[in-house]
Amino acid sequence: MARTRNDKLAAVIRETGWTQAQVAARFVKVAAETEAHELTSATRSHVSMWLMGAAPSGRAPLILCETLARGLGRPVSLTDIGLAAPTPGAPQPLGWHADTLTALHDLGGDDMDIRRRHLLTNAAYSVAGLSLPTGPWWEETAEHARHRSPGTARRVGSTDVEAIRELVSFFSLRDQRRR
Repeated sequence: MARTRNDKLAAVIRETGWTQAQVAARFVKVAAETEAHELTSATRSHVSMWLMGAAPSGRAPLILCETLARGLGRPVSLTDIGLAAPTPGAPQPLGWHADTLTALHDLGGDDMDIRRRHLLTNAAYSVAGLSLPTGPWWEETAEHARHRSPGTARRVGSTDVEAIRELVSFFSLRDQRRR
């Protein structure tokens, strides 16, 4: 079965103005930052294969989205680059090294699909489910946030603050109903 060229990925790369080698170099940098060491050997030929229709595996699709988002200065989703979610069904846990702002954007973006909508409406929210990280994670995260370039030039407004308040209220009510 022949692969189909990934025209969506090609369009986003074209929008960045980067060559395939530049995409690969920036991809490796993001992979190293996120401790995805298995992806730090990606090259131009990997990008070429992705453009020809080979699907990146593991964490590579998410790293590719973040790489392109940094180049464009706006969020880039898996759908934007013609890739399916890493595994259908339940969302994958992010771990403590995931970028919080990117994760929140992906979870509640304007293009919310049925799977994420189902997660938000039926998720079992519980304080017991929150395990706090130990060690230097807090300092590393604060340092990372200080040096992180904004994903967009958009400013946070009162509607954004109100949306967060509604989410907190929703999860608080869900938690209280479980008691």
